[in-house]
Amino acid sequence: MVKPPRVKESPAAFECKHWKTIDLPHPEGGKSTYSVVFGLVVGIYIDESFIKDGIVDTGAMRPIARLGYMDYAVVTPETIFSINTFSFGSGINRARSVREGRGSVKVSRNAGAS
Repeated sequence: MVKPPRVKESPAAFECKHWKTIDLPHPEGGKSTYSVVFGLVVGIYIDESFIKDGIVDTGAMRPIARLGYMDYAVVTPETIFSINTFSFGSGINRARSVREGRGSVKVSRNAGAS
């Protein structure tokens, strides 16, 4: 790992290694003017004052989120919510089994409730 330059006031940062750059197609068929750059995270830096009981307190960091157009938002403890999701791999296998007639899906009224 190296010590790349970071924004001093930022409570968290990712150190990434370039993986791939994909040029996006131009809407009128011309030369691409936009690209998406993907990286592999090789290091994570988090200010320890934002770690509570082993979990990052994202709301306390008050990060800025890009919404689209010219709009941004500040994430706060009051605006964060959680949604329970299923394990992607197990969900695919279960769906495949049901589709192929080898299993069934049990539906519960409290599915996803914590």
